[in-house]
Amino acid sequence: MNENIKKMAEFLKNGNTMLDITCPQCSSPLFKLKNNDIFCVNCQKRVVILKNELDVVSFNKSTILSEIDELLHQKIAAVSALLKNEPDLDQQASLLKLLYSYLSSLEKLKNLQKP
Repeated sequence: MNENIKKMAEFLKNGNTMLDITCPQCSSPLFKLKNNDIFCVNCQKRVVILKNELDVVSFNKSTILSEIDELLHQKIAAVSALLKNEPDLDQQASLLKLLYSYLSSLEKLKNLQKP
């Protein structure tokens, strides 16, 4: 039996619902999960169904802002780790300046994400 079919059967057994629409990427049937997310078993990705152009604009904005938020958090963690082990005071000052810049950007991003 095809591996994807086994996965789909497992999704159905777990109480998820197979929808009458297919994945725009691979044309596999999509599933509505118990938490109401739409999921492609084949691609192993969440799928967002958009109804109109305004939804597309809103989705693109929120997706980009979420990606930037994640990136800033990763950079803050990386700089913090470097700062923890840096003995040179000039390098520490440089890292702190960078950290401040990331934190400032994160604060501005949070203001953009407000409705």
